[in-house]
Amino acid sequence: MKLALFITILGLSSVYCWPLSQALTCAYCELTEDSDCLERPVICQDEEMCYTAKGMLLGVTVLQSNSCIEITRCGRKENQTHFGSNYLLSYSCCPGKLCNVSPPRERLSPLVLTLVSALLLGFM
Repeated sequence: MKLALFITILGLSSVYCWPLSQALTCAYCELTEDSDCLERPVICQDEEMCYTAKGMLLGVTVLQSNSCIEITRCGRKENQTHFGSNYLLSYSCCPGKLCNVSPPRERLSPLVLTLVSALLLGFM
């Protein structure tokens, strides 16, 4: 009796939990001008992929966003208004888990920063 109950519970849990294990996880960052957005993981719906969007204004990337998006919007460019300005958002998609995580920004080392500061102070 206990074995049959165990098998039933195991079977039901695998049926109900299996779709969750197949869901795609992407990095999420709201549309922002800040290139150091604190990303968090988000679970995509069916028929969605991870994306990274770049917002262009006069040919310069000034906005970015990442999350999940409908597959049909991948590769598209769309006009969007953000704080009163019109931007052209271009969506790039990728299929893997957290494939849209932003690369870390390169930062100046303290030594380089000190040397540059010393050089600049020397010219003043």
